Amino acid sequence: MKVILRKITNKKVTYDLTQLATSINWSGSRTQASRKLELRLAYSPFDPNFKNIQIDLGDIVYFYQDGAKKPIFTGKVLSTSQGAGPGELNLSASDFMSTLLKSKISRRFENKKPEEIAKAILDELGVEKGSIAKTGIRLRKMIFDNETAYNAIVKSYYKAFKKNRKKYKPYMDGIKFCIGESGRDSGITLKLGTNVTGTSLERSAEDIVNRVVVYDENGKKIGTFRNKESERNFGICQETVKLSSGETASAAANATLKAPTKEAKVDALGSFSCIAGRTVKLFDNQTGLWGKFFIENDTHSISNGLHTMSLELAFSNAMEGQEIRRKKPEATDKSVCWYSTGGKKYHANKTCGGLKNAVKTTVREAVKTGRGKCSICWE
Repeated sequence: MKVILRKITNKKVTYDLTQLATSINWSGSRTQASRKLELRLAYSPFDPNFKNIQIDLGDIVYFYQDGAKKPIFTGKVLSTSQGAGPGELNLSASDFMSTLLKSKISRRFENKKPEEIAKAILDELGVEKGSIAKTGIRLRKMIFDNETAYNAIVKSYYKAFKKNRKKYKPYMDGIKFCIGESGRDSGITLKLGTNVTGTSLERSAEDIVNRVVVYDENGKKIGTFRNKESERNFGICQETVKLSSGETASAAANATLKAPTKEAKVDALGSFSCIAGRTVKLFDNQTGLWGKFFIENDTHSISNGLHTMSLELAFSNAMEGQEIRRKKPEATDKSVCWYSTGGKKYHANKTCGGLKNAVKTTVREAVKTGRGKCSICWE
């Protein structure tokens, strides 16, 4: 492995940080856009024989695999920390997805494909384009009002996903924005006793949704979709959905219904091919984890020349726009809410629970009446 730092103040000045690095962590998540590189560097400010390197926020960091000419990570230094005496300096860098995460747009697109929308947004922000997945699907209308550029692109591809069922994942190739199909094979097989040092399996029914009430754009109830077996096992766990333009009730309901989850965690010898959004094969007789899994989160650690990784695996692949669409509001004192005169909960909207004779107020006033927050419609 090799780590190179390029100064933002003078791009001709570079430093090789490899020998100074006491540990390297490279990580990413399916639900978090930017990948991160964290370094711990040897540092001795009072030793005249020790070459300390001045690191500034905004400096560029390149991380290479052994013998590779192209870095697997390119990012900006966003934070540093150090003590007063000798020891270590900590550095954290994130890739160039930050431009799209921090920049907001307000635009209207009609009869455009997601790939055309993505290219138009990238051109507006001056972001270089890499591989942009082609869907061939024209979207009747997409309106973005003060939306982050990243979310706008993901939401456009999520619209295509609901028609072609192909799932997409944005990523950075150096300074170029790319978006491709999620779930590509990493080409790695993990086996207990060979390259796996530990596994665990977790099951949870905490976030299940087994009943979805669907409303149209005007707030009129369209229908109710249920998983009757789940209702018998766990009781009713209801979610409400308001359709967006061009969305079908069944598609919205199926995207919202949520079964109990199963997640696996694996510690293994490292391979840089195993990153979030890809798949990996795992064979472990002790836990019964056997087959292909989707990488949700990955953390690669390099210390004393040893590369290890920790992976969080999922049994099914999800499209990122689904989380964006279903994000719930946070309840603050000034948030507007509704409750029914005989109800014990306050709600984010009048459709949750089919409120009758709803009273409109603020969260602060609702709490004063002794009502609690509805966990279905509030974060």
